[in-house]
Amino acid sequence: MSETKTEAITLHTDCKQCIWATTDKNGNQTDCLANRLDKFKKVGAWVGKESPGDTHYQIDRVCNLLRAENWSHYDEDFEEATLFKKDDLYLTKASNEIKTTFGIVIYDSEETHEKLEQTASSIADTTYDRTKINIVISAIGRKERVHEYIKIVELLKAGGFNVELIINSDFSPKNLIDFEAFNKCANYDYLAACDSGATIASDTLSRIDQTLNGNLEKVVTFSQNSLFGRVDFIMKSIASSEYLKHNDFQKMIDSVKELCIENKMHREL
Repeated sequence: MSETKTEAITLHTDCKQCIWATTDKNGNQTDCLANRLDKFKKVGAWVGKESPGDTHYQIDRVCNLLRAENWSHYDEDFEEATLFKKDDLYLTKASNEIKTTFGIVIYDSEETHEKLEQTASSIADTTYDRTKINIVISAIGRKERVHEYIKIVELLKAGGFNVELIINSDFSPKNLIDFEAFNKCANYDYLAACDSGATIASDTLSRIDQTLNGNLEKVVTFSQNSLFGRVDFIMKSIASSEYLKHNDFQKMIDSVKELCIENKMHREL
């Protein structure tokens, strides 16, 4: 039996126009090919029908897998594919479209480049889709070492990453350093910051994406500790709204993370 809405709930998703909705002969929705209805219920979302006459489910959360029949991939002809296999192929394409994208900023103020190489090497070992990652190396001073930075940048680019290098003056204010770095990550879902030397485990980004798009959990901040430093992740939209209260990325993320811990919207990796 479907649940009928009994109080005011802001509905963000209606399955009626979604190609993943399966229906019976009377046009009533029976399930979701993407298996999202039960997942939403598991994390406490309202899933039901706003009124008794509704044929399809509604959800009080945004479902980023919702695809209508005018979805650009929906009319693609997959040769030698049964209808079931076509659905799998469609779901694979849609799932790839919603994969979490990451903007990772590495602050480097070390005298030598060994720690930067260590951080870059850990990112290079990721099992995650590299087209979903943008790396920004934010170096402070020592312009005589530019060739070392360029070598690291070229190695990462050869590995399929998008990489950008910023050389800051020793006198650049912190808010300007932050702005220049994160402005290059403006179109990414989650932002990460760390000092050179910190390392990111090969499965970290996949675990974050699984939490958000696989388990459908509402998590704003993530943190991962490593031997040479911590790596913090924050939802980009929250960072954009909170940064000007602090004018310092690390102070901002520490403040937001404290609130997220209180509201169970933070995860340690």
